[in-house]
Amino acid sequence: MNVNEGEKKGNVEKWLLEIENEMMDTLRVITKNCISDEKTVRTKWVLLWPAMVTLAGDMIRWTTDSEKAINSIREDN
Repeated sequence: MNVNEGEKKGNVEKWLLEIENEMMDTLRVITKNCISDEKTVRTKWVLLWPAMVTLAGDMIRWTTDSEKAINSIREDN
């Protein structure tokens, strides 16, 4: 990213918004990869990914597993 390129020239706010968007895209990709990493043992999984991503991934996994458990109980009754 070049600060002096095109319409961004002299407009730091546009450049910073691009950086912010790239950061969000990067976190989105890393989080998806973290959540889909089911092969790694949990103790290694937590250390393999950034803390913010493992917290979000852990919450998503917990919610998914809880929903599956509740639905299986409903189906059994």
